[in-house]
Amino acid sequence: MFDGPTFADAVRVAHTLPQSEGRTALTRTLAAEKLVWDEEERKRLRRENEEGFLLVPEGARVGVHLNRNKPPFFNVKKPRKPGGRSDFEFQTLGHLRALVLSRVEFYVGITGSISTAKMGGSKTPYAGAVGNLVAAEIPDGSFGVVPDSGSAAITYNPMAFPEWRSLFFCINRDVPVTGASEVVMRDWKLWANGPVVMPDSEVDWYLEQIGVTREEMGAGGRIASFMRRRVANRAPSFNSDPLFEVVRPHLIRVAYRYPEVRSAVLPLLG
Repeated sequence: MFDGPTFADAVRVAHTLPQSEGRTALTRTLAAEKLVWDEEERKRLRRENEEGFLLVPEGARVGVHLNRNKPPFFNVKKPRKPGGRSDFEFQTLGHLRALVLSRVEFYVGITGSISTAKMGGSKTPYAGAVGNLVAAEIPDGSFGVVPDSGSAAITYNPMAFPEWRSLFFCINRDVPVTGASEVVMRDWKLWANGPVVMPDSEVDWYLEQIGVTREEMGAGGRIASFMRRRVANRAPSFNSDPLFEVVRPHLIRVAYRYPEVRSAVLPLLG
């Protein structure tokens, strides 16, 4: 608990004001500073954390992939939209050692897969799983239960070309899958419960897009579809809301410029 006013107090004051130019300026200022704060906090957590962090709630639909720069963590990101043309967004929303996703679709960027085939495994495509985050292990914020494993191990390694698992997420190393009812991730290992195998009718289409043949990939293989603040310059006292301290000078500016909000804002400033 904070002893002084908080950012939430400022938001409540803004919402109680009648519509005016000053109220609009105040709400826009608070929203803008919150976005800046969130981004700087995300960067700090990504840089400094040793045990993991998470900035999305339980049940959020997210994209998850291996964190090559910080094993054994998985990166949590905004999900790639089904049928979209872009890969996972750059912004990282969490680092987790263990998690469970439900209603999962696996994604491997087809452009990267083409490069993998052409370069003999020297290309690392965008690849990961998109699903609903139903369990996660994180200090002071775990939810759900993450099992030690699942029913079928999942492998993906673009450096293993021309194995099937070099282009697609696979069970048994050579049976690509498009998704699963549930995926367990722990310490850079993946397991699927209820994996969905790519129908043979779609195999040839993807092989053609990537530019390889069944013979090059192995006659028994089946291919999967590619899925689809700024911080305060001064350290606040231990019991003050750091976000409020960031917006304090902006509140002073708004109160000075717009007399219609001054009486409501000044009590927050002390």
